[in-house]
Amino acid sequence: MANNNQIITIDKIPVFRMDGGELYRLARYHYRLGLNSLSPFIGQPEEGEQLSAEVLALASDPDLKRIANVLAAPELRVSFCVGGMGRPPESFRLYSRRDGEKTAVVYVGSSNNLVETIYFEDLNACCSYLATLYAAHVAKPSPNLIKPEVSLEVMLIILAFIDCYRRAYLNEMLSSNAKSVEAIYEEEFLTVFDHELKSPDIRWLLPAFLRLVPDLGKTSLVFSGQHMEMVRALGFYTRAVEGKSNKAVYLFGPTLKYLGLEFSIFWNTAIGFEVSVLKRLSGKVESVGRYFLAPTDEANHFISIERRGDNYICTHQSLNFDGTVMELERLLQEHLKQI
Repeated sequence: MANNNQIITIDKIPVFRMDGGELYRLARYHYRLGLNSLSPFIGQPEEGEQLSAEVLALASDPDLKRIANVLAAPELRVSFCVGGMGRPPESFRLYSRRDGEKTAVVYVGSSNNLVETIYFEDLNACCSYLATLYAAHVAKPSPNLIKPEVSLEVMLIILAFIDCYRRAYLNEMLSSNAKSVEAIYEEEFLTVFDHELKSPDIRWLLPAFLRLVPDLGKTSLVFSGQHMEMVRALGFYTRAVEGKSNKAVYLFGPTLKYLGLEFSIFWNTAIGFEVSVLKRLSGKVESVGRYFLAPTDEANHFISIERRGDNYICTHQSLNFDGTVMELERLLQEHLKQI
């Protein structure tokens, strides 16, 4: 099958920057568009119908009118939050609407206190653009070492172990110690784990996962020994007792050493996002999926978070650049079918 994904640059797509109030007035009073409950224009304060000369000059641009059409009555919204090492959290959104066989998408962000909007004529162009900005441009990903579906609690323990490896790796570098990272005391791991569950510091993987994925940090969590056993079975650690101190120790397993080193050297940013749709029958806005992307120089680590009854299930994929574009496009298409 031919692959049509490509690196997309900003100079190839229509971009508009203007005051948010002017964009609302343009859509509502110049184009005379009706609004649905998913529209970002809902709740916009009324400040008259007058438009500036600059915006009036742009009003005849067909791409700007297409942007207004999508934003007035979108079918799908994606709320993103990106951040990481040396990068404070930054938010933006996508709005999408089907028009016949095509699915138009509009990016809405901010630039110099103005609303920035970008129009994409189809999902593939939008997903290629997002991957260009936020995914690793790898041709062949590293193996997927977290293959089965796991509970949210298990995924959080896995991320905590990776962060513990990173901490130990960095400490060894600072101490100019050539020894490899091999273990952590059980007590120390539990202290780090408890701290990271509450921490807003998105330079670390577990806090980034909980803080960047919208509302994930508000989820009720119940941990058990069974969750630790599942992490052990995946090759992350082996529990032992240190002879001299009689303290419990977690010996780092091959899976943790591989992922720990990868994230220690190659990871510095992540992006979380939530997909919401407007249900036709009820007219209600409903969240239908949450996701997390952590790119490294080895792979794009893509995690989906799905609610099943009272539990949350995480599915991890290790993707290359093209696979990331395809997965983004696939999930958005699937969610549009849920309307």
